[in-house]
Amino acid sequence: SHMGIVEKVKDAIYIIHAAPKDGVSKVTLNKFLSPNDSISRAVSVYRLNDSLKSSITTAIKKANTLIGSKYDYTYIMENKGYYCSEFIYEIFSADSIFQLSPMTFKNPNTNTFIDAWVEHYKKLGIPIPEGKPGCNPNGMATNKNLIYVGEL
Repeated sequence: SHMGIVEKVKDAIYIIHAAPKDGVSKVTLNKFLSPNDSISRAVSVYRLNDSLKSSITTAIKKANTLIGSKYDYTYIMENKGYYCSEFIYEIFSADSIFQLSPMTFKNPNTNTFIDAWVEHYKKLGIPIPEGKPGCNPNGMATNKNLIYVGEL
């Protein structure tokens, strides 16, 4: 449901990610794991395969330049700002590690739009971007370039 990138600075571990409240930000691992100071969450950890590890330094540098960018509530790639998986896609875009695919906001069982998405886009005053290119955390987690490490 969410994703970010880890950056180790000396002995500290940070997560750079895009979230609705602060847009693109850099937070400590502890803050990322307990954003409300009372609710912990399980985190799945992935790494790039060995042949792509050289991409990480460039991605982290780019991630740091995007800190302060607004969150993209439209989930449309061409719009300003970033949603979480779009942020990860963007910081690795120079190496084409992740691919875009047509987005869907429909229930796969009924082929109708999910009510929450209907309300979301109604509030934004724009059409649901059904079929537009995009990415999401679950789809990106299945990328052949990633190695599942485990739960944190």
